[in-house]
Amino acid sequence: MIRNYLSRYAVVGLLLGLLIVPAPPVQAQFTVWDPTNYALQLAKKIEEANRWLETIRHYATMVDKTVQQLTSMQGVSAMSKNNWRAMSGWCDSLAVWARLCAAPISSTGSSKV
Repeated sequence: MIRNYLSRYAVVGLLLGLLIVPAPPVQAQFTVWDPTNYALQLAKKIEEANRWLETIRHYATMVDKTVQQLTSMQGVSAMSKNNWRAMSGWCDSLAVWARLCAAPISSTGSSKV
């Protein structure tokens, strides 16, 4: 009889002890790779890159138009020849930059001008 009570108390004590003691942290055994989600994320990145390219092309067009407007003002402008040479050199630099930004990028990473 005393033995029965002791064994019951021991079992209840062990169960309570197991409930009170925190479980060890779990570790993943396998890496989960979802190809559908990967393809979706890749498509989103490609769309974002295309939006950036479109933005760059837009700014390159704006720079080209600005260069054309500044170079067409030569006869109208009252600038001295030295100032005009400096301005046209700056405009030529902007035009080269605009052409480089608007050029399509090949698979090797170089742009064709």
